[in-house]
Amino acid sequence: MNLYSKEKTTSDFLKSVSQSTIQTYIRPCIEKYHRQLISVLLDAEVAFYFRGNSKERTLYEVDRIRVSGHLSKAVFHFIKDKVLGFRYFIQVRCENEIIDLNGKSCFELGADPAIVVVDKQLFIFEDIDAKKIIPFFTKPYIPVTAALERTYIEKFVV
Repeated sequence: MNLYSKEKTTSDFLKSVSQSTIQTYIRPCIEKYHRQLISVLLDAEVAFYFRGNSKERTLYEVDRIRVSGHLSKAVFHFIKDKVLGFRYFIQVRCENEIIDLNGKSCFELGADPAIVVVDKQLFIFEDIDAKKIIPFFTKPYIPVTAALERTYIEKFVV
């Protein structure tokens, strides 16, 4: 707050700051610190917890986030059939585990590249942004209309 405003209180700051400023300047700054903290966390093998209520000071084992030292991969699956047409979905692979994202809870720590906590497990990606992952927490697949199919394949799939 002190870096981006002269306001004295959090509520005054939040009233004065624009969404554009948050997205362009503040969020990238926060994400940079998240990446640094995660790097330290991985190197030092320190426990990582989710604390939903900032006033709660006690950490419980049930809130511990599993952390893997391996990078995660988003694997895209493309399907075309006569009934549903062209559509795609992703699965996340980390070590020997394959995770289907649909219906899972998600907390984004970093946008580009994506760093997300999915059902109390930290996933760190190096080659995909969160915008490509987030829709799959609420949808089993993304449909592509027949009119856009060719362009979509040429621009996105390839």
